[in-house]
Amino acid sequence: MAHNEEKFTIISAGQSNIDGRVPVPQLPNYLTLPLDHCYYCSNHTPDHEKGVFQDQLKVSDLTVKNGSSRWGFDLVTYYWLLHNTDLKDLHVIKCAEGGTSIAPSGEGGVDDSHWSTHIDQLKDPSHSLLLQFKQLIESCQAAQNNQLVIKAMLWHQGEATALTFQAVPRQTIMIT
Repeated sequence: MAHNEEKFTIISAGQSNIDGRVPVPQLPNYLTLPLDHCYYCSNHTPDHEKGVFQDQLKVSDLTVKNGSSRWGFDLVTYYWLLHNTDLKDLHVIKCAEGGTSIAPSGEGGVDDSHWSTHIDQLKDPSHSLLLQFKQLIESCQAAQNNQLVIKAMLWHQGEATALTFQAVPRQTIMIT
């Protein structure tokens, strides 16, 4: 990939199913890891705070629950883009946390984090997964000299709050 070339990027975020709920041995037969040409930075990968992308998506980059690596549906999307389009390289920025709420008063994940847009209602702004995601995207952009071109976003709502999602006011967080 040329150094100053724009980089096709997908941002992925959400709760349990995108975080990873299925054990790696249950990957579809066609999908094997590592996934080459998938440059990957998530809130679970080393040096993500600095915007460091892994050279390929490996089992060790996936979420670990109860001692077992797990994968989310987004992995299939990355595979299909790389194997069924003219796309040569894919950059993925992912922030996912299972067991979290989209409401400031609901169940929080690690460190009582929430996806809520009501940041002022959280115990502390550091508990906002939206702000963490925004910071991750900004770190990745800076590390890549603003060459990342975000083409799509994948979001997966967790089952626990899926029914209450329609009752949540529609709000937008601007990522610049």
